[in-house]
Amino acid sequence: MQGTQGGGAEGAPGVNHAPLFTLVSQPIFIAKNANFNRVMQHATDADPGAFGSLTCSVQNNTCSFAVAVTGAGAGAVDCTVSFTAPGTAQACSFDIVVRDGGGLSVTDTIDVEVATVWYVDAGATGAGTGLNWTDAFTTIQAGVNAAAAGEFVFVADGVYTSTNPGDFTVLPMKVGVKIFGGFAGTESSTNERQAPIGLNTVLDGGDSVCHVVNGAGYSRLDGFYITNGHAVAGANCPTELGAGIYNYGVYYGEFTNLIIAYNYTAGEGGGMFNVYSDISLGNSVLTGNFA
Repeated sequence: MQGTQGGGAEGAPGVNHAPLFTLVSQPIFIAKNANFNRVMQHATDADPGAFGSLTCSVQNNTCSFAVAVTGAGAGAVDCTVSFTAPGTAQACSFDIVVRDGGGLSVTDTIDVEVATVWYVDAGATGAGTGLNWTDAFTTIQAGVNAAAAGEFVFVADGVYTSTNPGDFTVLPMKVGVKIFGGFAGTESSTNERQAPIGLNTVLDGGDSVCHVVNGAGYSRLDGFYITNGHAVAGANCPTELGAGIYNYGVYYGEFTNLIIAYNYTAGEGGGMFNVYSDISLGNSVLTGNFA
């Protein structure tokens, strides 16, 4: 969430202007007990000399753990955030503050969620417990089944399909569970994912499932390529709606960093269909869907 910033008269000679943030704020979703050390903001200042000397700091930390925000530079600065997540789940926030040599500042609020993470990797060869990347589940549904409300599922890049030819969906989501794709298979937070997020973690309906994703309330789907849903009336498809994503009675569902492409329905909502639902869709592409 972007904060407020102050400044002097625009363009006036000798007047100090407030720094400007150049990155879009990203929340932090992180596993319990994980270490975090990443650049989370970049700021610039057009003022030369002392006014252009920038420093980063932290304020208003509501987390139970210590958060460090460091960085200094002349005219531009990277703000690095460091902390160790606790062994208990929590949601909290802190402010990144960048102040210039004249005392003007800009503030950016970063939201943090710490939770148990279940790991999924189609290529994993370990014990299959889902407790880490080495022993990850090999099907996305196993990860969702293991997760309780308030927990996360991290999914490594790969192609994930239905487990049975007559399946209704590839991914029936679960109330309160947040599911993230786009991982290489080493990360402990969503912020470590590399762009383009969502291109290489594929939920593929194989032109046989009714809905590739069946949504659920108080959940999040983030970082997937959703394709080849086929919502045509049949034994596994009672409704010809929402071949890519189908949301019925889904409240507070978050969908972001998605590519929803080449899904087909004989009815409505080739890419996504929402009824009696209150959802958000952000930073996503819908293309080549047919209804």
